[in-house]
Amino acid sequence: MNKPYGYRTMVTRGHRGAGPARGDESAGDQQAPAQQAQDQTGVPLPPPPPPVDYGALMQGLVHTMQTQAQTTTALQARVQVQAQAPAQEAVFGGVPMIERFRRMTPPFFKGESDPILAESWLRETENIFRAIRCAEEERVTLATYMLQERADVLWSSVLRTQFGDGAMEVAWTAFVRLFRAKYIPGHV
Repeated sequence: MNKPYGYRTMVTRGHRGAGPARGDESAGDQQAPAQQAQDQTGVPLPPPPPPVDYGALMQGLVHTMQTQAQTTTALQARVQVQAQAPAQEAVFGGVPMIERFRRMTPPFFKGESDPILAESWLRETENIFRAIRCAEEERVTLATYMLQERADVLWSSVLRTQFGDGAMEVAWTAFVRLFRAKYIPGHV
């Protein structure tokens, strides 16, 4: 038989269409690579991960981004409100009021029975308040910071009995009235 140029005859083993012949194995006896790995180590392999639901993943990401946007907006609004509200601690020129008060070296008052010392302490304390532009609502806190010994004990007692234990908001005029009644007789 004449064969066209380039035609080669193929040598085959076994039957036409059959899988590769390997010793005594047939095509149906081959194992998957995962099963082969399990057989070699004796430890079962974990199951493959479930398929990813990209739609649910994207929906979760969108929800997270919306929540972050809402949180950011709420925080920005809160910061804006706090910036507009007066500060809890009065600060003037970047220095807290208590520091400005202490820098003026206010005198201490120990509860002496000398009315001239008491009047002098009160006058000097009020002068400092004017100099540092101290607000009325802070004056009692700062003035009572300078009370010591008997005067401090008396003020603590007055707070408990007349203003309710732990009262923080006592008007300056009420403090001055009580201070004068205790330490400065009417004729001085």
